[in-house]
Amino acid sequence: MTQIQQYIFIDSLRSLAVILSGLIIMALLTQGLSQSELLLENGQSAAIYLKVVFLGTPKILGLLIPLGMFVAVSWSLNRIHRDSEIVVAQASGMTTWQVASPVLRLAALVAILQLVTNLWLQPAAQREMRETLHEAKVDLASTLIRPGEFTTAGPDLTFYARDNLGGTLVGLIISDEGSEAADYLSTTGRITKIDEQPVLVLQDGEIHQIEETGGLSVLKFDQYMFDLAPFVQEESEIYFKASDRYLNELTNIDPTNHYEAANAVRFVAEANYRITSPLLTAAMALFAISAVLGGDYRRSGYLKRIGKLGLISLTALFLHLAANAVSVENSWANLLQWLVPMTCIIGAAYAHFASSNANIEPAPV
Repeated sequence: MTQIQQYIFIDSLRSLAVILSGLIIMALLTQGLSQSELLLENGQSAAIYLKVVFLGTPKILGLLIPLGMFVAVSWSLNRIHRDSEIVVAQASGMTTWQVASPVLRLAALVAILQLVTNLWLQPAAQREMRETLHEAKVDLASTLIRPGEFTTAGPDLTFYARDNLGGTLVGLIISDEGSEAADYLSTTGRITKIDEQPVLVLQDGEIHQIEETGGLSVLKFDQYMFDLAPFVQEESEIYFKASDRYLNELTNIDPTNHYEAANAVRFVAEANYRITSPLLTAAMALFAISAVLGGDYRRSGYLKRIGKLGLISLTALFLHLAANAVSVENSWANLLQWLVPMTCIIGAAYAHFASSNANIEPAPV
């Protein structure tokens, strides 16, 4: 690349970094709100909450990159063009293709990175998030017993723990009002599994029971196993959704697997979306180039053209999302997932590079 092309490339890259940083923050805030029940309902730590929030970011970011590309490129080119730097480059003999080539190289690089994210980073992050959420839901120490709160497991059992220190419950009180009513007081306790069954191991405590004569029976113990199996739900199997699967898992359907066979059309739709969405990023770059460079020089700027092409870009994004939504139920609609970005790329490229109005005229003196 020439020096002016390097300048355009770096300036566009800087603008894209700023825009994507804002989009990442917005994605994190969106994820944070959607996962707030993880702390409220399951009592998980802030570390687990933040982990889930960050793991959900690649999927949301993949939706925002094409829009970020249009905003960043149009912003950068508009600033450079209004400062007459592109006009000077054109006057020195550079063609429209040479001016636009740094932006197209940037778009190709971002599209490749987006494809890598779609095919590998997103499913890896989604799998980890799905497993983390599953562990949070079956985490007995946080869902069944919450520090400083009286919690119930059925109509006859109440738990209380003063604190939870890394999985060790301190100051435990268990009130069992079942057929053999008893109260359990323990200094510490820890939830574990014995023969694949959940138990609460109580340390240094007492068991209080009312005898038939009406007297109070107090039994002290050093260690006692309180069976939790009757009071908790069995751990459900993790089913990886379409967004959690790698490309080969989306395209190679096991007909003997009921879940995969029932969701085969959905999996194929997801596979097509992951491959075609980076093509929209290239289309957005072409729209931005056409918005700024696709007409005569204007000192007042190009807000009208940018607004017009921006509306077309948003329409293309919505059409692509709509095609994906339709293809979830109708496999023939997968063709539309390819048709929308390819039509945008071919149409924008032809309108800009093959049009006689694509050349930039020097500013009038």
